Amino acid sequence: MISNFLPANAQHAIDTLTTQNAKAVDLKAGTQIDARISSINQQKTEILLSIGNKRTDVIVHNETSKSQQQANQLQSGQNLKLLITKPYPQAEFKILVADQKQKDSPTLKTKAQLADPAPKAPLTLKAAEQNKPRNNLTTLQTASHVKNPHLSKLSVDQKITASVVNNNKNLTLKLFTPQAVTLEFSKSNLAKGINSVSLQVIKSGEHPQFKLLPTPTPEESINNALKELLPKEQSTSLLLNQLVKNLAQNENVSETLKRLAQDILRNLPTKQQLTESSQLKKNIDNSGLFLEAKLAQSESKPASNLNLDLKAKLTQLVNALQQDKGVVEKNTASLELQTKSEGALARLVLNQLKSLPQDEANRQVWTVELPFVDKKQAKSLQIQIEEENHKNAEQDNKTWSATLSLEPPNLSPLHCKISFFNGTVHANFWSETGKTTQIIEGNLDYLSERFEAIGLKPGNLNAQQKKHTEADIINPKHNQPLFNDNA
Repeated sequence: MISNFLPANAQHAIDTLTTQNAKAVDLKAGTQIDARISSINQQKTEILLSIGNKRTDVIVHNETSKSQQQANQLQSGQNLKLLITKPYPQAEFKILVADQKQKDSPTLKTKAQLADPAPKAPLTLKAAEQNKPRNNLTTLQTASHVKNPHLSKLSVDQKITASVVNNNKNLTLKLFTPQAVTLEFSKSNLAKGINSVSLQVIKSGEHPQFKLLPTPTPEESINNALKELLPKEQSTSLLLNQLVKNLAQNENVSETLKRLAQDILRNLPTKQQLTESSQLKKNIDNSGLFLEAKLAQSESKPASNLNLDLKAKLTQLVNALQQDKGVVEKNTASLELQTKSEGALARLVLNQLKSLPQDEANRQVWTVELPFVDKKQAKSLQIQIEEENHKNAEQDNKTWSATLSLEPPNLSPLHCKISFFNGTVHANFWSETGKTTQIIEGNLDYLSERFEAIGLKPGNLNAQQKKHTEADIINPKHNQPLFNDNA
């Protein structure tokens, strides 16, 4: 069973998911450290750099033309390996690049002066600790007069999230099963100031009984999610092709499972539909990325608003397979279906974690997987959408970009980042093989013409051969990427 590690109230997650207990970083000459570019100006001369759990402004200095070329390729969100050449009073760093001389690498110098650390006590960059209220274990019993069909579908040991509506005389919770169900319980020992809780079903039926679990900190939620979800995650297309091939012909599967499978497959867009702006917007909205936000907005909205949501459907499918556990365990195809269903749901929750705001107030990234049908085969499109605000004395400007991962027929995987800023569109393509890169390079002029034909001003268009790396998530505990491409 996949647990939903995101807090029930999406806005509460945004407010509370802050970096804490970061590991200290020694600033000593000759030490190599990891850093991340939070933001960089257009001239590539000033960077807001994240080191450990500290952000500092640095100025870029270039001693050679090669250094300038490397500086021009720096971009927001990029991870760097730095060599400390001078720790204080103004720290200086060299960007390390394999097989390149240090003099040909940009030098980064902090704008602010740093205090000289005490002997044998290196300068540390560390976040302040936060004390979170915790609740004790307690049992909640559904009142006998309560009648709700969604409650009878819950199974023993199932974990669900709930938002706290009221915690005064009585405790009122809005449970997400995934349908929103509001229940009132007699007074519990839940601590004040808690906005969302986790429940575990200890008795099923029309009037289920719940165990109120300790409220995890945001740090614990993410760590628990990674431990469970990373080993399970799979592309949604693997599940969908399994449904297409096996489920409709499998007589041992319940009608509930068949209906859920048909609902999921029926709502898949075609490849052509994803090229239409209105359809693309609709599919991103129903990708499952925003399910908790929809549920938290209002329980008064019609249920049809969630009928097309992929995470809601995947959750129902996983729960249905769990309820048919006896049948599933005796059937190899059903076991495979359960594994792929939980894998697809795990991938979706990990994308939600990637999309939670980080410590950069001017930048937001959404990571989404969009399944679609092409020639009777289910495929998926990976998209990372980024919004970044650039404020200056005259006006506020926004840079919008989208990073796509594609698998063209007879070619190696292709990745593209398209950016739009000040009325100009830029496109950067990359692939791990020279053949794919050469084909793209040979068609850049055509792409420029197509941009102009639809009223867009083409900017920098290029293609290069390099390894693809995913955007990193910062781990609140260790301030290290949750997804390490070198692992």
